[in-house]
Amino acid sequence: MASGRNQITIIMRGLDRYVADQVRDLGLEITANLQEKTPVDIRWAASNWIPQIGAPVRIVHDGKPTPGTVTVAMARQAQGVASLSRYRSIAQGSIFVSNNVPYIRRLNEGWSKQAPSGFVQIEIKRAIRTVKARWRGYRS
Repeated sequence: MASGRNQITIIMRGLDRYVADQVRDLGLEITANLQEKTPVDIRWAASNWIPQIGAPVRIVHDGKPTPGTVTVAMARQAQGVASLSRYRSIAQGSIFVSNNVPYIRRLNEGWSKQAPSGFVQIEIKRAIRTVKARWRGYRS
């Protein structure tokens, strides 16, 4: 029989993994929702929703986007999603989903007819509902 200390360690590891799995799922769901619902012209804003562990992405996007810079952003986004997919412990750090295109705030304020004002908050709430429903009744 495991000692009390070993049992606590086992429980804490299981709890850490359970929470980390939900945090990871939420980060992935938020990223997917925002990418899908961000107004699209050349995919510049949509491709710049970049998840990252430990700190928000701080790359500032000045100047006019080109097809090449959109491709780079999409690759960076894919890299962030892949990194997030490997998230296994809350000790790895917090998860951030950032978008640093200069006009992202205006888009969220309703600048485009393609998305309602506050679409970022709407999609975050939708992601929370989706992940809650997915994990409801989870048994290890």
